Amino acid sequence: MPNNTKNIRDIIHGYIPIRQQDLQIIDTDIFQRLRRIKQGYVQTVYPCANHSRFEHSLGVMYLGTKVIEHLKDQLTTEFGVSEKRYYELYNTVIYACLLHDIGHAPFSHIGEKFYDKNEITTILSCQLKENGIIAELHGEAAEHELCSCAIALEYFGEMLKDQIDLELFCRMITGEAYNKKDKRVEDVIISILNSDFDVDKLDYCLRDSFMTGAKIVVLDVDRLISSFIIKDDKSEGRPVLAFSSKSLSTISNFVYGREAVYMWIVSHHITIFTDCIFIRLINHLMEITQKQNEYFGYDAICKDLKDDYDLISFIRHYKKGDAYAEHLYNQLFNRDYYKALWKNYYEYPSTEYHSYLSMVSRTKKTKYGNGLEDLIIKKYPIFSKGDFYIASTDYTKPLAPLQVKDISIVINGKVEKFEKIFAKTFTKDSKTDIPFIFVKDSKRSELLDILTSDKLADL
Repeated sequence: MPNNTKNIRDIIHGYIPIRQQDLQIIDTDIFQRLRRIKQGYVQTVYPCANHSRFEHSLGVMYLGTKVIEHLKDQLTTEFGVSEKRYYELYNTVIYACLLHDIGHAPFSHIGEKFYDKNEITTILSCQLKENGIIAELHGEAAEHELCSCAIALEYFGEMLKDQIDLELFCRMITGEAYNKKDKRVEDVIISILNSDFDVDKLDYCLRDSFMTGAKIVVLDVDRLISSFIIKDDKSEGRPVLAFSSKSLSTISNFVYGREAVYMWIVSHHITIFTDCIFIRLINHLMEITQKQNEYFGYDAICKDLKDDYDLISFIRHYKKGDAYAEHLYNQLFNRDYYKALWKNYYEYPSTEYHSYLSMVSRTKKTKYGNGLEDLIIKKYPIFSKGDFYIASTDYTKPLAPLQVKDISIVINGKVEKFEKIFAKTFTKDSKTDIPFIFVKDSKRSELLDILTSDKLADL
């Protein structure tokens, strides 16, 4: 390693080399804030899973660096990328990977629900113009991705503008392709960080699997990275980032592992329950105090550096004397959990609950729950607010891996799609929107009576 390079020991990847210029970002308060933003909130099931967005960001940077280094020869020889342009792309990948999560809210994806997307989009548009970027980048990107771009441009735009392609940097984070003939190489670069099989997903699947102790993702990462290849896809009329056929077993292991992470960690019934309670508790207190912008506004994140600890302190202070907030808090922090009527997808008895599932799909979902709860409570006075909760999870990922569209594999010189190659290995399942129901023991029989009858049809 060069003398100006430091090494950070990572539990997943071993030693991660850090350049001095990288430390100018890592050692700032806005980046160090990520140490206080947990990667996810599954500790109620897996108590050792206390890893943060900080080490995940370093891990994604490490993997992204390995991929762009591996692609150097192909980019410079086959695609005519100059040495100067390659190193600009190289730095763009490094910093996009490093900063892709810097805009996360307290409590990560739970807190993200409280972002004002219009506010962040407006701020990002101003940042883009100030940095000479004409494109409007807000499409289908998630709020934290837009916020990450805005923060990165505000804090580090001046420092990075001579080292990276700022527009490509933002597009890597938001996943918005150029879709232009003269930007085909750039679209390939975007997929390193944002696609169905990218270094972000690779790191969090490995990290979540290991830190929870579930150990359900086992991959030969070096072999996987060595199989990355840029290949013309005639069906799409453009080059794509693909894998050589030598990595078939590793790719299938990743997809199996990713689905297992979503099924048994992200969508564990207790994780769904605690996420549901967190969201309702935060929403309730924010509506009462009108302080949402103080904790989830752009300035709250990048100027006040609000983190998980700030939000917990807010909750503890403002719950006092509020019966509903105390009730939710007690369930969450004192582990007074409701029981789930079914604990996973396979336990869901669809024939008994047909009218319920139909009603859920037709009922307007709110940002923080499902409107069916209010309808049942209004119709049946035996129930009160907080007696039961309906909390949905998306089973598309664990049960429909063949919906993956962007994993390309080169077989006998031709680009094939993952879903075609493994069509006989994975099965499709259309029932991917089954929500959980959590209910007080004292109300269980009454609720079951309603859900397994035709009574819902009257609502």
